[in-house]
Amino acid sequence: MVKFSLFITLLFFAIPAFAMDKRLHSLLEQRCIECHDEITTKGDMRLDNLQWPAKSEEQAEQWYKILDSLQLDEMPPEEETQLKADDKAYLLNTIEQNLAKLKFKILKPQPRLMTGEEFKLTVSDLLDINNKFLDPGRYIPKLAVATKYDTHSQDQIFSEEAINEFIDGALGAVYYKIRPGIKPEVKKHNFLMKDMKMGGHQGIHKDKWMELRFTWHTSKAHLKWIVDADGYYEFEVDAEAKGIQPSGMKFLDQLTERFRKNNFHELHLTGHRSEILPGLNPSYFFIDKINLKSPRKVYRKRVYLEKGHKIHLEFGSGPSYGGIKKAFKQKLVKNDLSYPGPGIRIHGIKVKGPQLDEWPSPSINHYFAGDYSLADDAKSKEVIKRFMIRAYRGRASKEQYQQVCDYYDQMIQQGNDRLEALRMTMVTTLVSPRFLFINQPPADGGRNPQLAERLAYFMWSSNPTSKMIKLSSTLEQKPTTLAKGIYWMMQQPQFERFVRRFTIQWMNLDNMDEMAPDPTRYKKYYSLNMRELYRQQTFHFISYLLKENRPISDLVDTNYTFLNQALAELYSLPTDDLGNEFKKVSLPSDSQRGGLLGQGSLLTTTSNGVESSPIMRGIWLLDKFLGDPPPPAPDDVMALDNDTRGASSVKDILNKHSQNPDCHSCHRKIDPLGLSLEHYDPIGLYRKDYGSGLHRKVRNQLKGNLKIETQSKTHDGFEIAGMAGLKAYMLSKEEELAHSFCSELMSFALGRPLSRSDHNAVDAIIAKTKDRGWLMRDILIELLRSKSFALK
Repeated sequence: MVKFSLFITLLFFAIPAFAMDKRLHSLLEQRCIECHDEITTKGDMRLDNLQWPAKSEEQAEQWYKILDSLQLDEMPPEEETQLKADDKAYLLNTIEQNLAKLKFKILKPQPRLMTGEEFKLTVSDLLDINNKFLDPGRYIPKLAVATKYDTHSQDQIFSEEAINEFIDGALGAVYYKIRPGIKPEVKKHNFLMKDMKMGGHQGIHKDKWMELRFTWHTSKAHLKWIVDADGYYEFEVDAEAKGIQPSGMKFLDQLTERFRKNNFHELHLTGHRSEILPGLNPSYFFIDKINLKSPRKVYRKRVYLEKGHKIHLEFGSGPSYGGIKKAFKQKLVKNDLSYPGPGIRIHGIKVKGPQLDEWPSPSINHYFAGDYSLADDAKSKEVIKRFMIRAYRGRASKEQYQQVCDYYDQMIQQGNDRLEALRMTMVTTLVSPRFLFINQPPADGGRNPQLAERLAYFMWSSNPTSKMIKLSSTLEQKPTTLAKGIYWMMQQPQFERFVRRFTIQWMNLDNMDEMAPDPTRYKKYYSLNMRELYRQQTFHFISYLLKENRPISDLVDTNYTFLNQALAELYSLPTDDLGNEFKKVSLPSDSQRGGLLGQGSLLTTTSNGVESSPIMRGIWLLDKFLGDPPPPAPDDVMALDNDTRGASSVKDILNKHSQNPDCHSCHRKIDPLGLSLEHYDPIGLYRKDYGSGLHRKVRNQLKGNLKIETQSKTHDGFEIAGMAGLKAYMLSKEEELAHSFCSELMSFALGRPLSRSDHNAVDAIIAKTKDRGWLMRDILIELLRSKSFALK
């Protein structure tokens, strides 16, 4: 009686009779309305003050709860007279239709501040900045610290620290790129030994050649030259790799074996800048590498350099001096020409450049319109106007333009020259609220490009192009054309920004840094740069799934993956025809490395840095794959390793822990999933048994039983064992997987946790894409077509 009278009372008091048709009004008058008003509040519910139509998402949520109770037959209660089927259907449909209309009145775009990543990419696109050398958003703190995605606006913190870093980033970018001048001429440089300087120690420098023998911090050389213009430079390096073959000295060959196994040495080109600007790294940075074989020959490499760079040469794949000094101490070799170990001998270097396809860069040329003289203030203001239009995403008003021009005039009056005034005016534009805040309402009388802006920042993390603005303007008129536009956007290089940014946050890949593997126990992880190999594999994989419109089941298992030679060796997979670049490769029939589940990124990010964690892995799978995250553990529950008495295996430890009534309901879902991955250690490599990969206390408790047990039964009765069993179970949950993936994508796109109406939109997308097997690009396109995204 309570729930049903709650429902009817709410309807009767909240909706005026004139707002309802006769059937609905007549139906409501037949029911009790006396139990939940200001005087009588049964069930601690007062409903007479609940509004209809609702004016907020919170009010609408109350109505959705009532609908849930009706749909689940929780009201009217069994002891009350039941609604006729057609009356119940009429009530449900009427309320649902009104709430559906209401949803799009309530949900309006909410302005939010750019993230540091978005600021970096937007400013870089505006000024044609290569982020290898300059990152305008490097020091901007995370703004939404309490949320899953950095796009969420409700918890953004706009601190004084953030303001200062936005200003510094804008200053560094503008002063770095706005340097008008004449087109630089192509020059040729021929560097002989007198034009190179050996740094560090343990390197050999002769009149006709120099030899690098160790890694950069103990053996490096640099060219006596500073790059004087941005552009591409052609390097011709006359060099040879020394010591690739074993020397015959057993002890030395053991020390140097891993530096000879590829049959080539890596010569790294690195850079350094003495100029200090905000966002500009003044230390050494990697530019490119050249693989050198034994015979002396000329190696060519085309690389992009920027003005002010100093070029260094490093033996990137060589040993450290500390690793080889034992051989010197034992006097097996001497630090002179008799050294038979690994080395790179350089005989000379030629450089030609800058080679410019366009000068200046397209965006800079657009702002200056081919005239870089800044002959008068009118010319400077034309540059400012063109820059403002792009920076403000096509919605700069006359008043805003006049304000910026007034600022420029003030700078001139204070004695600054035109270039300085122009730069400072551009900096002011880049730290203005109109630029920094996304989803702002349009300027008075101006065009509203909000949808184009949302598409651009979702797909590319940057300002919309003119093509995007045209695309979005056709959405309401011709929604079917959006799919073609989305496909075009996915083929552009900027789409990889979305892949990287969403994947890192969705998969919690930052945990690879926050709970990084113990460097004393997992040295290989760092020496082979496994973190970057794992991440690159995952980025290539997710990009492929979306671009090629693969089914959602490919997240679980595939007969292919993406590998380069180094990662294939780590996975003990064939390395035929693999080099340094990642390629799509077919997997052997018995390999478990297909899908995300077999990738080192997932297996490492779900470990605690010291041990594999069945609980962390199980929670990750429930949350990310099945959309069913367990609640946090109660505060009074003991840690897992504090309750191991009587256990003889890791599986027993988990079972004993889950016997706690406060733990059982969650662990019966978590543990079987996590245990199935125990054959993979904390850095994602396969192991037959635990070996030394357990906490000492646990090892003592298990009394030498290091066998891995992966067999268990899920809470819904599915028998699983190992990776194969886990994949079979997950493939039986395709719809849950599709729903979870779409929900995560929607939350990232909308910039907020999902509301009830958003979940309804997700349900509609999943239903619409079901017949084709929940293809991933289809899910993405339907999301971007949805009214939830259009109105956000």
